[in-house]
Amino acid sequence: MSERGIPVLLTVKGRQSCAGESDETELTTEGLLEETAEGWRLTYRETELTGLAGSTTCFTIAPGRVTLRRSGAVQSLMIFEEGERRAFRYATAYGSFAMETETERIRWHMSARGGLVELRYRLRAEGQIDLDSRVCLQVREKH
Repeated sequence: MSERGIPVLLTVKGRQSCAGESDETELTTEGLLEETAEGWRLTYRETELTGLAGSTTCFTIAPGRVTLRRSGAVQSLMIFEEGERRAFRYATAYGSFAMETETERIRWHMSARGGLVELRYRLRAEGQIDLDSRVCLQVREKH
């Protein structure tokens, strides 16, 4: 993880629903927030709690588009644009899987002091499992 950027505290709240059942997660961790020419970049290291230890997650946030890139033990590149479907590969030490996102909604506001990113999307794994997903990132400057 690059050491550029503003140290932040990040709370990631997720909710996934499938076939009438839902699961919610919440994680607070430290990361870096950096302003870019297009918008913002938010980077943090995954932990054992997420099951993605050894990976780094980077959100690139720009008008109309959010990109989620994971590198390290898990590798993927997910692109979110409202109303769009995007295919991607999710690679782990145990194999690689074809997946697809269909983005319903993107909302965000960000400044050097922090902000909020909300994504609502449907996730399809290997064309079989449909998960309705919602991710909310709350970012605040670390003091």
